[in-house]
Amino acid sequence: GRALEGTCNAVHEVVAAGNPGPVLTLLAGLVWKSLCVAWELDTGVPKAKLRADAMRVGDELKDVKVEFQDARRSYLKELVGLRDQVRRIDQQWLVEVS
Repeated sequence: GRALEGTCNAVHEVVAAGNPGPVLTLLAGLVWKSLCVAWELDTGVPKAKLRADAMRVGDELKDVKVEFQDARRSYLKELVGLRDQVRRIDQQWLVEVS
């Protein structure tokens, strides 16, 4: 209702002003609004819920990234410790063999 009336009035104004250039932009905006309405009617999922779900998933992703960095840090710390341990054993072995 309101979207169609608003677009129709805007098209009449730009045509009456002798500047038909923005007509395609106005019609594209109307098509986009229509698609958004059709999406909500077809899926039954309002945009607000989709936005909320996207925010929730984004927060979960941040949490997983933090956990991954912690696990990586811990793994690398352990790996460095094991590497140093092997170097000490190799040095002791060289001393014993010599």
